[in-house]
Amino acid sequence: MTRAEALAALSSVSVLPESISLITRDGGVSKIITMIEEGLQMDNEAGTEVAKNGIQTLIYVAKASSGIKEIQLYGGVFSLFKALSHESLILKRTTVECLVECSFEPKYRNQISNAKLVRTLLSLFQLKDLKIANDVARVLGNLSDITSVKETLQLEGGIKMILGLLSQRDTDLSLVLMKMMLNLSSNKEIAKNACNIGFVKKIGQFLRSDNNEMRKYASKNLFIIVSEFQRSRETIIIFWFRAE
Repeated sequence: MTRAEALAALSSVSVLPESISLITRDGGVSKIITMIEEGLQMDNEAGTEVAKNGIQTLIYVAKASSGIKEIQLYGGVFSLFKALSHESLILKRTTVECLVECSFEPKYRNQISNAKLVRTLLSLFQLKDLKIANDVARVLGNLSDITSVKETLQLEGGIKMILGLLSQRDTDLSLVLMKMMLNLSSNKEIAKNACNIGFVKKIGQFLRSDNNEMRKYASKNLFIIVSEFQRSRETIIIFWFRAE
């Protein structure tokens, strides 16, 4: 059995809670991370498969408190950073999915929120892959209350990119992005920038949505903007009545 096959088998049983305790025992997570690193260095299809299957296993490991500690202890997050730069689209998908789990963990938030990674995550939106876009939005959404992340998004054109992705067609993605904007709009400069590039119009569109959750978060964003900017109120009121 090859390493890729062994890791694939390990990933398939990792969905079982009892398996996680076995994987995290006696340095199991350390061995998986080592194999991921070796797979990334191989620079061929076999190496990509090893890295992908290893990271797929870490997704399940990261769901457990014992597993998340082991990933942190053995530098797993830094291996995920490297995997994001790999040319394989499948590997990128798997890696971002794992980062979603890591972004829920307070101890990881400072590692994940560095400016370089935020820029890398933003660049993944350009791939126009819906799975990657959804998971990148979830990662950034989990980090969007951090001041340094807000600043990086503002400097790197992230707000314009986020508003460009808001669409009535992609409801799941748009809902994640609207929740993220609630955190981001608490920064007055970001709120001003968002209003200047069409956020008010987007809010008006989502106030007419058939999705109750979307209307709720559109209304919450509306309240923040109204509270911040007197000069935006006339435009907001027009869209409000159109939504009705």
